[in-house]
Amino acid sequence: MNGASTTGRSADPERSVVPPIRGSPSSTEVAKVAGSESRSCPPGRPLGRTESTLRPANRRAATAAGAATWARGSGDSIRSAGGVAPRGHDRPATVHAAAGGVESVRGPRTIPASMRVAALQFDVRRGEVSANLEVVCTGLREARERGVELLLLPELWPTSFVPAGEKGDWVGASEEALGRVVDLAAELDLAVAGSGYGAAPGDLPRNRFTLFDRGECLLRYDKVQLFSPTGEGLGFSPGTSPPPTARVRGLLVSGVVCYDVRFASLLRAPFLAGAELLLVPAQWPVGRASHWRALLRGRAVEHQAFVLGANRTGSETMGRRSALLEFPGNSLVADPAGHLLAEGDGAGGLVVADLDPRAPGVLRRDVPVRRDERLLEE
Repeated sequence: MNGASTTGRSADPERSVVPPIRGSPSSTEVAKVAGSESRSCPPGRPLGRTESTLRPANRRAATAAGAATWARGSGDSIRSAGGVAPRGHDRPATVHAAAGGVESVRGPRTIPASMRVAALQFDVRRGEVSANLEVVCTGLREARERGVELLLLPELWPTSFVPAGEKGDWVGASEEALGRVVDLAAELDLAVAGSGYGAAPGDLPRNRFTLFDRGECLLRYDKVQLFSPTGEGLGFSPGTSPPPTARVRGLLVSGVVCYDVRFASLLRAPFLAGAELLLVPAQWPVGRASHWRALLRGRAVEHQAFVLGANRTGSETMGRRSALLEFPGNSLVADPAGHLLAEGDGAGGLVVADLDPRAPGVLRRDVPVRRDERLLEE
């Protein structure tokens, strides 16, 4: 089975199993953010906030600040009833240049026999952190029931895009929501990725992509290309580093955020690193849905890699003119040849596909794009 789309369950606020976020921002609260730069996740470094400002996360991991602490793990094995057991087939890993946000990958590599991934698409409610968190926690549990190993959430899943002039501690609320999701994902043995508000130097936050597995931050990247037609740069500062690459459960994984995917030069770093799975959380409107589909499938062909994109549903007013935008869902999974493995529709829920982790290597041997590439002098 290649994959399928299913309709998710909507959250019932009267029967919520997720407590409200403490201090969730209101339109009258003042936002303050303070700093960190975009880069891959070195061990033991805080991710923008100190331990005293965040609730503790998964204590089984080497982190006491949940989603606000960096740690690196190989991700090359899966947890079983008897502990941690290796999976798949071993082979030597390729060594990649540790430059421009690209992780150096060394030592034996474990290739899993298969990997089930999913995107969770839903109507991300602006500023309604507890409601969004409820949907995500429900989606995590359903993903676990369906055997998913890696779940991708939409862009800015805790809060959506809050207008630049609307006050609130969106960074703090996003980090707390992320911490709870990281805890639950660790309990369920799921890797989880998506983007949210992240602390940064200066007055504006970053649109921050993170990937966590078993309580550890394996990837962190700040969105570089901000979408000018909706004035994204009025509410966010751009990232300054290219997307890093890390090994997650046997696959080399990288990620960019929404508008980033249009810029081939930005994706040069994961291309050179040999990324085998590219993650793209997004809020991509229906008017450009054909672009979304074409770009993700095109990047899959270009990189000879799987691409997993998570787009939201619903509608929201955005931009300087407060235009009402409709969002189609259409989360999708493409294989390294650009074929669709699964695609969602306009309903909320999981879009699930099974990946063959050996497929990128087979295609790259048959069509050695990286070896054959010739760069012309300008």
